[in-house]
Amino acid sequence: MVNQRLRLAPHQEGGEMDKRHNDPADAFRWTFASFNVLRRKAARKVVVTPSGRLRDPGPPPAATPAPDPTSSAAE
Repeated sequence: MVNQRLRLAPHQEGGEMDKRHNDPADAFRWTFASFNVLRRKAARKVVVTPSGRLRDPGPPPAATPAPDPTSSAAE
């Protein structure tokens, strides 16, 4: 984390990431994201096991919207 931003990279990338990011001959670049950006995009934690299996709990349950008080459903 740098300046309240996460440095993200594709899971298949490896090596000395800082050197690779700064090397103009290397196509690798960090993706930077702040916590607020991740929250707005509804990012969630997933886990990739050492054997390569993805564990994704799925999105959180959607909040039930409050009923519209101007609705005429009660008629």
